[in-house]
Amino acid sequence: MTIKPAIITKSQAAALEALRQLPEYQDPERILDAHRTNPKFWSAQYSDLNDMDDRLLRKALKFGYSTNVRVNRIFIQRAEGPTALTRIKHTAFSWEEARYILKNMTLTAPTEGYDKVDFKILFTNGDVYNGCYSLQQNDEFGGSLLAHVRSFCEFYAGLCYPLPDHIPSQTAYEEMIAESAMAYVKFLDDVLYPSAGLGSIDTSEYQRIMNLPKPLRTNWTNPDRKPESPKFVLVIRKHEEFLFQVLKDDYGHWTFSTRELLDEWIQKRGLTIGTEIRKDVFHINGTFRTLMIPDRKPYLHLPQVAMLMNGSMVRAYKEVTPEGTNFYVVQNYPEAFKFDYNTPSGQWYLKKFFRR
Repeated sequence: MTIKPAIITKSQAAALEALRQLPEYQDPERILDAHRTNPKFWSAQYSDLNDMDDRLLRKALKFGYSTNVRVNRIFIQRAEGPTALTRIKHTAFSWEEARYILKNMTLTAPTEGYDKVDFKILFTNGDVYNGCYSLQQNDEFGGSLLAHVRSFCEFYAGLCYPLPDHIPSQTAYEEMIAESAMAYVKFLDDVLYPSAGLGSIDTSEYQRIMNLPKPLRTNWTNPDRKPESPKFVLVIRKHEEFLFQVLKDDYGHWTFSTRELLDEWIQKRGLTIGTEIRKDVFHINGTFRTLMIPDRKPYLHLPQVAMLMNGSMVRAYKEVTPEGTNFYVVQNYPEAFKFDYNTPSGQWYLKKFFRR
């Protein structure tokens, strides 16, 4: 039986090779012992080994490694559209198979607006990418999941050329993406580009992104305090698919086609629209978190709401605190609802049994 080498990223391979040059880490067991003791132990040029799976690291040290990252599986499921079709889970084993699945979905996609399609990509190195695709009928000719993920990641990696109309300048763009850009650059260069047989990001681009000025943030110095709450910003965009977009810490996002849907989302989470930062960009006051819990019993006294998560409506327990709003959802979604909440009967069920 032939054991295949471990699949790791280029960044992890470079960090591992640099580490093995040190005299104290010539013995692989020394590396494994240090990693097991503290998976976040590594710093400087070895930091890409932080949080690396222990079994993967052991395999790489024992059987060698490859940086030839590929798609393992892609799970695709409609979150909107004909009720019967939203229950079907599709699996693709390549970018081309995913494109074919989306092409078939366009047969029942709307001619105006779009249907949301949830997807989850598993890569052979263990990385996982979750997202939402906006399905339209004209995607029959040009729809591509790879192009969608690539475009999104390149935007937040600082590799968007030319800039969209709603961003006034290159400086404003760099301020928007500065904090998250390097993570997206590494994901593109280490995982997405290799999985699609694309080239590497130029070294000069790496250097440019590394040198972007990072926005000032206040960090907790008291170890007993919680980390800083996420920040939310509302952007009014001129876009063919949506009008409003809420950004979370510059990289998470929600989109809304009408002001009514935006207001409903904000009210449910205990948020308010704040001051205008620049034209068509506003602060959002308040914060919220969705927390996964193993058991619902300690939370049954809280008001219940319904939330859309990974294409399913699930029961959540809402807690309003001075620091923000918390939503508690039981792990693996055992309290998911399998009804069409877009129909009148589904809306009645939500209004009767859940308080916003």
